[in-house]
Amino acid sequence: MPTQKQLQSALRDQIIALNPQIMVTFNYQRRVTFDQMENHIRHFGNVVQDKVLGRWWNRFAEAERLSFIGVAEHLDTNPHAHAAMSGQGPLIEFLQSKEAEIRWRRIHERCGQLHVGTEHNPPAIAAYMTKTLYQLNSLDRCLFYAPQRPAGRR
Repeated sequence: MPTQKQLQSALRDQIIALNPQIMVTFNYQRRVTFDQMENHIRHFGNVVQDKVLGRWWNRFAEAERLSFIGVAEHLDTNPHAHAAMSGQGPLIEFLQSKEAEIRWRRIHERCGQLHVGTEHNPPAIAAYMTKTLYQLNSLDRCLFYAPQRPAGRR
């Protein structure tokens, strides 16, 4: 069975392989469970794609859609999640806009600020995101978002 350190390293490698263009931090105004947080962030990913790619965004090729790996932190004190995001230019541009934060806040009353880091340095993003994953059972706070259905014709 792999150790916690090995799992942390494997997740770091997955984040680097994703080659994220940005890191997004999803903040909350109040306490939230991981399941709630995961649902909100996944819903936000769908909202972003619907806004940028249109109603039939799930028919786009995988490479044209949004993918991310996220890690939730401090659920009891300062709940937030970091997500390394990869996607085509228009998706990344939208995430960097003020409208993205407005749409994040509309997801749920507990959703707070949205911070988008623009530094394109996958190893640094991976190291920062996995910093708390040395704790026992911390990998239970990871979330993955990727195109799930094969893309149809456009």
